[in-house]
Amino acid sequence: MDIQEPASPREPLINAPGVVVVVSLLLLLAHLAFTISPAAMQAIIIERFALIPEKLRSTDLWGGGYEGPLASATPFLSSALLHADWLHVSVNAGFLLAFGSPVARKLGDDFRGVSLWLLLVALSVVAGSLAFVILNPDFPGVVVGASGGTSGLMAAALLAGRNSSDGLKLPPEFWGFTLLFAVSNLVLTLIGPALLGGGLAWEAHLGGYVAGACLMLGLDRRRSSGVS
Repeated sequence: MDIQEPASPREPLINAPGVVVVVSLLLLLAHLAFTISPAAMQAIIIERFALIPEKLRSTDLWGGGYEGPLASATPFLSSALLHADWLHVSVNAGFLLAFGSPVARKLGDDFRGVSLWLLLVALSVVAGSLAFVILNPDFPGVVVGASGGTSGLMAAALLAGRNSSDGLKLPPEFWGFTLLFAVSNLVLTLIGPALLGGGLAWEAHLGGYVAGACLMLGLDRRRSSGVS
């Protein structure tokens, strides 16, 4: 008589929380939709949804080159769904999977946890956009990409395993990675135009990174104080 061992459950191809996988796929699908759109449609999408700091300059604080306050504010978030090319979007989708997963597991897979994860990513994107605009108010070009969000997730992931009872004390590995993050951004800023064919928005990375760290610390403090 042959004895057969029970089959072990098959591991999923991508072992990441559902919200992380969905948002990563959303970035890829958004870029696919953009690339197959007619040139005229691409121009309209860039004009309305990409971040163009120069268009925000105006005596009218919100008017700028956009049609009203909502149109002016939208690119601070919607620019995360646009990317320069497939390499750009693939890197951001990969970083989102790698660093977004531990953060999503820390926050939980219930409605509250998923909502907090999405909020952290969105606010990191907005913080990155704000940082770029503040430091480059006259920039005439187009700024696209989810790097502010992925940078925020990098910082949050480094803090996801810390003990919330430590207060504002940050682990040594956070400072080590932050130094590496700064150096890599400096190097890519210098060689990016020649290597990648475009500039690196280090300001957006910095803004997103700081926002992600602060948000994760804030969420930990709420947990440790029992605030729901």
